[in-house]
Amino acid sequence: EGMLSDTEDWLAHISENATIVGPLVRLKGRENFIKIHESWFQSVEKSIVHKLVEQGDFVITQITTTIETSNKQSVAIDFSEWYTIKNGQIEALEVYFDASVLKSMDRNRYDDSR
Repeated sequence: EGMLSDTEDWLAHISENATIVGPLVRLKGRENFIKIHESWFQSVEKSIVHKLVEQGDFVITQITTTIETSNKQSVAIDFSEWYTIKNGQIEALEVYFDASVLKSMDRNRYDDSR
């Protein structure tokens, strides 16, 4: 809920060894987790949560997020996020989405060949 609230409350809930894995990123550590999210949040225009399921140590979301690309175009991307929570802290996040959308719309930022 903290990450969806557009506040900084979520920062207190990231474990020291948090991991994030997705089509364009594979990082470990609280500082890296926070940096990648802060950078991402700067491009977000809006997010719509379609489903949020909590089950034990897992939170799963289905979200559509509209971002502004580096060339000032808006693009909507459908995400599924799988959070692992332990003792009130985010331990892991796995993100699933079609990365080709970002690679085609925002080539300067996401091109693998650079």
